[in-house]
Amino acid sequence: MTNQNSILGGFIIVKVNPDSSGLKHYVSVSADICPQFPGVAGFWWNDYTNRKQEDYLINTGIPIARYTEIKEWAQCAFEIKFGWVSIFYALSDAKEAKRRFFRNDPSIRIIAIGFSAQDSIDLLDGWTPDSNKPIIGERALLKMLFLGNNIPEKWPTLGYEVVECSSGMLGESWMIQDGLIEKCAIATGQVIPETGLCETFESAELCRKYIEKSGIADEEGPWFSIQLVDCT
Repeated sequence: MTNQNSILGGFIIVKVNPDSSGLKHYVSVSADICPQFPGVAGFWWNDYTNRKQEDYLINTGIPIARYTEIKEWAQCAFEIKFGWVSIFYALSDAKEAKRRFFRNDPSIRIIAIGFSAQDSIDLLDGWTPDSNKPIIGERALLKMLFLGNNIPEKWPTLGYEVVECSSGMLGESWMIQDGLIEKCAIATGQVIPETGLCETFESAELCRKYIEKSGIADEEGPWFSIQLVDCT
C-alpha cells in the first residue's frame, strides 16, 4: 500500500521506550508500548488530583515542574490542535508541541498513522453515529479518517502494525500479547521482523485475517493493519 492509497488517521507523539513489553527501541501506535503525549492527561484536566495525569507526563519524560504549563497548553489546544486520545490534527502542531516540550530528545518521535481506504470506511461505519456530519464525537482518529486525506509520498514508512480498534480508537497492539506474532508467522508462513512491524501491508493483512478468523487474540477486535510513517 503506497502513501497515496493510505488514508491519514492523524499524528501521534510517542516516546520510544526500550524497556516496555520487553521490546527494545521499537515504535508502536499503542500507548501500552510507547507512551504518548499528552495521553489521557490531555483530557482529564478538570480532575487536578488525578495521579494518572502526572504518570503520563513522567512516562513521556517531562518533569512535573512543567505540569502547570502543560495543563494550560492542553486546555487551549484540546479539540483544536489535538483530540481524544493524543492524536494531532496537523503535523505542524505536533512538531510545535514536540519542540516546546521535548526539545531535542531523540527518544521522541512523531508518527503519522495510515489506514487503507476500505479499513477507513469500515472503521467509520462501525463507530460513526452519522457519517454525514464532519464532527464525530470525541474520537480524533475518526475525525481525521472522515477527511479522507492521503499521506504524502515523501514520508518514509516504518512498517505496518496490527492493532485492535474496538472502540473506534487505537487500542492494543499485537506486540502486547505473548506469542501472538510468532503464531501469526507460523500460520501464514512468514518471517515477521523483530520490530513487530510487517514490511508490507499485504503481510500485515495475512496476519490480521488469521487473528480474526482463528480468534487466538485476547481482544475480539476488529483488528486493523496500520501504516506507521516517520514524520520526525
